[in-house]
Amino acid sequence: MATEYEVVGACITDVPTNTAGGEMRVTLYKGARITSASVPAERIAHLLDVGLIAPVGQDGQPVDQQEPKGDGTGDGTGGGSPAPLTQRSTRGELVEHGVRQGGDRAELEKLSLKQLQDRYLPKPPAPAK
Repeated sequence: MATEYEVVGACITDVPTNTAGGEMRVTLYKGARITSASVPAERIAHLLDVGLIAPVGQDGQPVDQQEPKGDGTGDGTGGGSPAPLTQRSTRGELVEHGVRQGGDRAELEKLSLKQLQDRYLPKPPAPAK
């Protein structure tokens, strides 16, 4: 059975989908639904990794992707250390990082991805003058 996903980001572009007329590339906006039968698996995996889509639960609502990996404390290797943060870190990963740093989860969840990135990602060096 195909898994259903909902777009949780503002939009996703250039998504290859299978239609009755063949493959088509589409733009999908927040709230749109796609299935694993209509979009290639590698594209689904990428969209999940960057936090632009979420699987839909039995209640019809997107489910929270923040499941513990490995021993529940890190990167899925069981080593206990979280994966390093990068520009590709999801909003959820940044929130979890903030909580580990002593931040209030409720307050952090109110922040946008950009605000979380500004708060927790290293700043690029200033250009030389």
